Amino acid sequence: MSYVEGNVPWNKGKKCPQISKSRKGSIPWNTGKHWPKKWRDKMSKTRIEGIKTGKIKTWNKGKVGIYSEEALKKMRVGFKGRKHTKESKEKISIRGKGRKHTKEAKIKIGIAHKGKKYSEETKLKISLTNRGKYPTKETKRKISEARKGKCVGKNNPMYGKSFTEEHRRKLSETGKGHIPWNTGEKTPEETRKKISLANKGRISPLRGRKLSEEHKRKVSQALKGKKRSKETCQKMSRIVKQLWKNKEHAKKMMAAFNVTPNKLEMSFQHFVNVLLPNEYKFVGDGHFILGGKCPDFMNINGQKKLIELWGDYWHKGQNPQERIDYFKQYGFDTLVIWEKEFKKNIVMVKDKVLTFNKAA
Repeated sequence: MSYVEGNVPWNKGKKCPQISKSRKGSIPWNTGKHWPKKWRDKMSKTRIEGIKTGKIKTWNKGKVGIYSEEALKKMRVGFKGRKHTKESKEKISIRGKGRKHTKEAKIKIGIAHKGKKYSEETKLKISLTNRGKYPTKETKRKISEARKGKCVGKNNPMYGKSFTEEHRRKLSETGKGHIPWNTGEKTPEETRKKISLANKGRISPLRGRKLSEEHKRKVSQALKGKKRSKETCQKMSRIVKQLWKNKEHAKKMMAAFNVTPNKLEMSFQHFVNVLLPNEYKFVGDGHFILGGKCPDFMNINGQKKLIELWGDYWHKGQNPQERIDYFKQYGFDTLVIWEKEFKKNIVMVKDKVLTFNKAA
């Protein structure tokens, strides 16, 4: 007996009432039984090889719309609540390894998912399922290697593109009123160290870039009216002070600021050179950093002596004794001269400098 293509089986769509009645309530002979593992593996291997070689053809390959909406609904209901065993998941994972979607398949998947939105209930389920789960170091490494070079330059899907004003407005409206999950939480010290180590040596993507006037204006408007708390200001101050204690950092910063002596300092340098030739040199450009602070003039004849020339405006309200005591802990004697003294009473300044220089 052979099957002729195009012939319709005589019993298609018909039911056998006697068999149907006799089967009602009966338990199939193979319920709860499983094929032996070696048989299953052999059948699976034979089928995969047959599909690869083309000997076995899947009847539904490339066909769309073969199931009615009712049939799809029944299938969905039938599979609802079912969960894969660990063994099953491993098999699916192994089978899928190395497989890649074609461009056509990717387009189809994209079209199929377009416009689909998860319900709030589904989002909550996904969130609860993934909560507390973290990828292993091995998984992170694999993800990193798989993504390397894929989103750089022209390969980046957003390369040469920018959001429209409408898109930006929608993003802004979506984010309004949203409270971040980590609001009020402090980043653990260990995490901070990891972030710090990961970012060390990285060059900022903004280095060398200049902001447009429009960009500057927007940044200015966004920051208007915002004030940092006292606690934040104190933290920032402590961090900056600690950084400036590093000589390399201080030198880099001073070089970046391109510090040169101002008119007052140039005038004082000339005054000192005439009064005490080859005794004091201007080091306020970052050539000499002491405890994170940069003095103005330093003795270059073997004496541990410093001269600070303080501007009336910039050092208003500061106590010179604090600066003297600060440098003293490093074994340096310091003389502080105010701008008004130098401009109005040069004779007094001359006596102060000579006395300071002679002192042991």
